[in-house]
Amino acid sequence: MKVKFTSFLCAFAILVSLFAMPVSAAEVFDENTVDIPDILFSNDSYDAKELEENTQFYDLTSGGAVLGNFENNDARSASSVTQEFSGYITEQGAFQYVPLNLSSGQIVHATLRCPENRLLDYDLMLCSVDEEGNLTPVATCGLDTYVDPDTGKTVDESLSYIHNQASTQTYAVVVLAVSGSSETDPFTLTVSLDVAGSYDDNEPNDNAFKATQLNLSSTEPYSASTSASLNVVNDQDWYVISIRRKGPYEIKAGNYSVEVYSVQDENALKSVRKSGGNFILDNDSPVYYIKVFSNLSAEDFAYGPYTLTVTDQSKYASFGTAFDLGDWTSTNRPRPGAIPSGQYIAYYKFDIGPEDKVYASITRDLNSGPQTIALYDASGEYVDSRNSETGGVITSASGRKRLIIPIDGSECKGTAYLCVIRKDDSYMNPSIATRLQRMSGTYKSSETATATNTGYSTIINCNLRNTASIPETAVVESVKVSVGYSTNVSGARPGMVYYLRPEGRDWFEETNTLHKFDIGLKDNINVRGNWQFRVYQTVYLGNITTKYLNLTLDFTWYADIAENNYDLFGVSYG
Repeated sequence: MKVKFTSFLCAFAILVSLFAMPVSAAEVFDENTVDIPDILFSNDSYDAKELEENTQFYDLTSGGAVLGNFENNDARSASSVTQEFSGYITEQGAFQYVPLNLSSGQIVHATLRCPENRLLDYDLMLCSVDEEGNLTPVATCGLDTYVDPDTGKTVDESLSYIHNQASTQTYAVVVLAVSGSSETDPFTLTVSLDVAGSYDDNEPNDNAFKATQLNLSSTEPYSASTSASLNVVNDQDWYVISIRRKGPYEIKAGNYSVEVYSVQDENALKSVRKSGGNFILDNDSPVYYIKVFSNLSAEDFAYGPYTLTVTDQSKYASFGTAFDLGDWTSTNRPRPGAIPSGQYIAYYKFDIGPEDKVYASITRDLNSGPQTIALYDASGEYVDSRNSETGGVITSASGRKRLIIPIDGSECKGTAYLCVIRKDDSYMNPSIATRLQRMSGTYKSSETATATNTGYSTIINCNLRNTASIPETAVVESVKVSVGYSTNVSGARPGMVYYLRPEGRDWFEETNTLHKFDIGLKDNINVRGNWQFRVYQTVYLGNITTKYLNLTLDFTWYADIAENNYDLFGVSYG
């Protein structure tokens, strides 16, 4: 018979979406959906009635073997004592035990180091023993055997129990082979007994089934702390906590050791990885178990108090803690610090005017995993996003790859928020640059115009509507005109006033001798279009006919490089 908990650990996977952001890495848990007592292992442990009916198991005279005698088996009242036992269980369903007596207020700690064999599942129990040798379980630990692939170890079965009756009672610490048996894989059982009042108020909390609940603070930076003590060498204090978001957490317990576990299938626990001194809590369940213990020998162990602290080490991990880049136009913008290993989401904000057009980018290397940049306005409303797996990665002329998102200041209400999400520890800090780049081009017309005496010439067209070298969004910053001419009167040069008309606009008259027209960004004129040119001719010598030819237009313009894949016209990212 496999005697296990009737309930199992729930691995919650309830996540909160980051507003309406269509990304795949939501990192925040809904704290209102997690009720830790409902997630814990069952406190009922074993069904005592069921076990009492199984006389083969619960009769010390049948099926069990004495593993060893606890030193001074009589109830102890003066000091603690610790003993270690080792043995084999060669038949499934068989058990070995250590008897001991407890007087009022005494506490027993038992730790079972199971064979590191996934085919063997041993459980630890503390049973009261009546005069006929029958057992009644009073404390149990029934973790499923899980050989951690990262550590190659199993989690100890452990328990503690305080005898709160006035009279002395006989107990047995039982090691039960629930599944499998072995003649070659030993187990090690450590039993400690301590005097009344030698323990803190959290006891008995020596296993995950009896873990003490910790609560993170409701405001950032999220943290929790509690004080307790370890009083014997195999004392283990277990805690359960529900995190508010995934990421790196610093977890310390003074001079004692700490291990952190996530829940695998049912009652199996797996240790979480560490990086940079932090525990990386990034499972789909927000619930984690913390074990505080000593890894010292009995001779070196020093009992005493400790303070357990749990601190979220994430940086810029919410809108409220977003790193402020200031004005995006400033060359002295503050630089954010590096995001800690194990943090997969970060927020940045900057000031932006309604007329600004910029882009934010993140550098990518060959080893970068999926990345996402999402844009939010000043009120935290989702605007847009780009993902490296579905497009948005641009390669510059130098071969540099970046994930880029275009940003229009008119959509941001004065402040833009960037949410950056990654799946690994790739570079995360964004850079910001204008999308409006200054460019230039020279274009000629093969048409000619004619003017006779005083008056306007005919029109020369310079059609740039479909000129591929000009971005579609190019807006004129300046335009300069030059034109050749010939007359029917030798040596004659008529007076000339130049006129230029962009498509869809009125005529512009030159106002200087440089033949540079008063056309600028203020006019919002697109370079692409049919430009028309004519001359107003003033005649000083009789009848004159002039032919105008070789019209040249020299443009400077600003264009939104987002419309041209960011790399057209030799634009570089630095």
